[in-house]
Amino acid sequence: MKVLVTYNQPPTQGGFQLCHAGVLDAVNDVVAALQHLGHEVSTLAVGRNLPAELTQLAMAQNDCVFNMCESILENSSLTAGFAAYLELLGVPFTGAHARALTITTDKRLADAVLREGGVSVPESWSYEALLEFLSMPEANRPAVPFPLIVKPANEDGSIGIEQDSIASNWQGLEDALRVTATKLGHTQLMAQRFIEGREFTVGFLGTSDPQALPLAEMTFTDLPPGHRPILSYQMKWVMDSPERRAFRRICPPQIHARMSERIISVARQAYLICGLQGYGRIDVRWDTTSDKPYVIDVNANPDITDGQGFPVMAQIGGISYPQLIATILEQALTDFASVTTAGALSGA
Repeated sequence: MKVLVTYNQPPTQGGFQLCHAGVLDAVNDVVAALQHLGHEVSTLAVGRNLPAELTQLAMAQNDCVFNMCESILENSSLTAGFAAYLELLGVPFTGAHARALTITTDKRLADAVLREGGVSVPESWSYEALLEFLSMPEANRPAVPFPLIVKPANEDGSIGIEQDSIASNWQGLEDALRVTATKLGHTQLMAQRFIEGREFTVGFLGTSDPQALPLAEMTFTDLPPGHRPILSYQMKWVMDSPERRAFRRICPPQIHARMSERIISVARQAYLICGLQGYGRIDVRWDTTSDKPYVIDVNANPDITDGQGFPVMAQIGGISYPQLIATILEQALTDFASVTTAGALSGA
């Protein structure tokens, strides 16, 4: 089979270069796995000359596109547009389609969709609403359940999430908003209630009936004093940081079966409501106060670098890395065939 691997061309410099450049490791691993599986593989980097790249894509003769575009021109929101272009071309491609990417690359929209679907998500507020609160005399401000975590509404890879993103009071919130907006160069921000408790991640394979991979717990056993247990940018990408050294992933975690079932159930509900396809990862926090799970992030097309979280969970579940890549590819072809068949039937 002829497979084209598409990916975002990362910048050579910049504040979040480590995150954007991480796609190259994943591309190398996926290409090697596809070649091991016997496929004819080519690659296309996207984002430096879009007219030429999109023309090349339209003219390409491939059986499937393995889509690994995590951003376009360092803008995660544009990934939905790229997926929509693939849909218009009528070619099968891996992972989430435009609708799901539109939802999941805007955390405000994802929260609204999940909440409407009955999924427990933390209370959240837009940047504009927070500024309005801060403009009021403190005695007139609404009751807000501090601590809050300030995050960019349309970034992934923990971009913009750091220890000083968590605010314990109004002054801390004002500081976190200002610092985050300055670092990112924009004000597409939001704040969520910070859920105190344990953090889990659930990987899924499939589309209409997704298979849950073994549950994993994110632990922060050796954090420096005063640090909050969060997956910050430093923890994910700065290999020699104290936060990174403190991180541990436990798969499977030591929890009772009923708790595991509840986490997987709410994660599967989020996966289906957001319309993920092929594979995805749902991050969940277990609130120690209410004793219930809250979805804190929906990740379409998560990192599949060999040895990282999603492939590790698959491996513990008995799925080797080449098998994982083969499964994602086969699901793309199955999804495409089902859409094509449905379209033919409706046209008849």
